[in-house]
Amino acid sequence: MAPVKAKAPPAAPKAKRMDKPDRAGLDDKVAQLQATIDDSQARIAQLKGLIDAKKDSRRHVGGGGAPARAKLGQLRAEFKSVVVRGPRAALVPRDTRTARGYGARETTAAPV
Repeated sequence: MAPVKAKAPPAAPKAKRMDKPDRAGLDDKVAQLQATIDDSQARIAQLKGLIDAKKDSRRHVGGGGAPARAKLGQLRAEFKSVVVRGPRAALVPRDTRTARGYGARETTAAPV
């Protein structure tokens, strides 16, 4: 018996080549999308500026509040000096205070 040859499938018809795309229409769509992107990026930059300004205002004291903060610092220092040294320490001359300089009262405890 003679070998049977397999038949090759019929050749596919050649596909019709597609037309070139409309370049002007594509450019219009790209320009619209680019305008949207530019608007969004401008808004992002604006929001970043607002956020940075808010952060900076928290870190730094504005010019209007500087005298009030200076007065507050002065009052705090005065308060701390009274609390640390005691209320009478300011009335006692420096050379009669204790060696530590706190103006602590001398205690006269009975010997045990």
